[in-house]
Amino acid sequence: MKNKKTTKHALLSSLLAMFLSVVMLIGTTFAWFTDTASTAVNSIHSGTLDVDLEMQDDSGEWVTADGKTLEFKKAAGAEGEPVLWEPGSTYVLPKLRVVNKGNLALKYNLVITGITGDAELLEAIDFNYEGLGPDAEGILLANETSPEITITGHMKETAGNEYQGMSIEGIAITVYATQASHESDSYGKDYDEDAVNEEYEAYKVQRRFEELVASGYKPASSAADVAAGGKIVLANDVTTGSDFASNEDTILDLNGNTLTAISDLEVHNGDLTMSNGTLLKTSSVGSIDIRPTENSADNVIKFENMNFINTAEMSHIGPSSNSTLDMIEVHLRTATDLYIEFSDCYFENAKVIFEGFDASNGTIYATFKNCHFNNFGNQDAIYARTYNNVNVEIDLIDCTFDLETTSNIAAIGTNTFTSPGYGYVKVKGSGNVLNAKPAVPTDIIKVFFTQSVKFVWLSSSKVDISELGPVTINKPEGFNASLY
Repeated sequence: MKNKKTTKHALLSSLLAMFLSVVMLIGTTFAWFTDTASTAVNSIHSGTLDVDLEMQDDSGEWVTADGKTLEFKKAAGAEGEPVLWEPGSTYVLPKLRVVNKGNLALKYNLVITGITGDAELLEAIDFNYEGLGPDAEGILLANETSPEITITGHMKETAGNEYQGMSIEGIAITVYATQASHESDSYGKDYDEDAVNEEYEAYKVQRRFEELVASGYKPASSAADVAAGGKIVLANDVTTGSDFASNEDTILDLNGNTLTAISDLEVHNGDLTMSNGTLLKTSSVGSIDIRPTENSADNVIKFENMNFINTAEMSHIGPSSNSTLDMIEVHLRTATDLYIEFSDCYFENAKVIFEGFDASNGTIYATFKNCHFNNFGNQDAIYARTYNNVNVEIDLIDCTFDLETTSNIAAIGTNTFTSPGYGYVKVKGSGNVLNAKPAVPTDIIKVFFTQSVKFVWLSSSKVDISELGPVTINKPEGFNASLY
């Protein structure tokens, strides 16, 4: 009996000890085996881009020419005489070179201004260059130097008395530099392949403007100047204030500027070439409206290196087309043919339309070379409508179509029928790409709208694609995109 009590007492003591141990553990933390490892990130150092233009002084040493005025050199023993030009004389500037003093590779452009100016005296002087010439360009790695540059001027022996007392001012030599694709980051060397020097780009635009004006282009700084027609070069961005109706051959060089159209630009008769800039449409009007009104010689329309940008608010999003995107409208309304060519052009929500108008019975020949369409406004990129027996032939060469839709659209939409009164549509070409995707990639849209993109919409048997080469089609999995 005593043993039982002792055993029972020992058991109760053990239970009490366990209870107290649990109580003591409440509110405490457990200890685990642990360890820590860390590393430091290396310091971040930016590179230095440092270019210098150096000149060789009289002692033969190379010193910086930055900010200095270069003097034409006289022969030994005549250094103190003034430099006066006369027929047969030849003068030379100190030798120059471009130096990379930074630790990054750079690409440079050497520009010599003034020497190619309009001063009459320039007509009597021939300038020659050894090593690097005007508009020279190159790449220099860290601490490298360019070839030496020697500039020599010779006054022609045929220069007459009319050149006496003249002078040339404003001669300057400038080096523009920017980083070159040489150093690698974590992914390669091409991260800065498109780097440009904005000052050099501005210089090129200004020089090109001056050259065009010198060759006979009229400078245009207002809508009235543009409406005058002829050979025009924009001096700045211009906003049209009223309809522009051209009835003569017109060459419009935007020279890197933007023409904002707040009204339609109409081309009635004559040829038109528009190039090198941006046409901006900000409302429902502002299209280029090409509509010959006379049975004259065949019209030729050319757009080269143009950006067609439409920022007008979209009228709707859904299964219907969006007429807000119409930007270039070609209406053939005479019994003649029309030739239109787009080269190296970019279209953003900017639709091109070809159609017959009134009693036409002609053919529109349209060529697109290396063009890029980026339409996310639920509309075809190009549309051909063959009313009044008008035929449309479209040649696509190396073009890219990025199309988004909530409906059914095509890169080339067509509207023609086999019945009398309708012409044919012919689509041909090679090297083209269609990138298609839904504008709103959600299941909700798919419930209400059918979504698809075709490269060519075959509206009838009068649409001929027999000469259309293979088209590369890229699309999300499950999205309906096809050739036709």
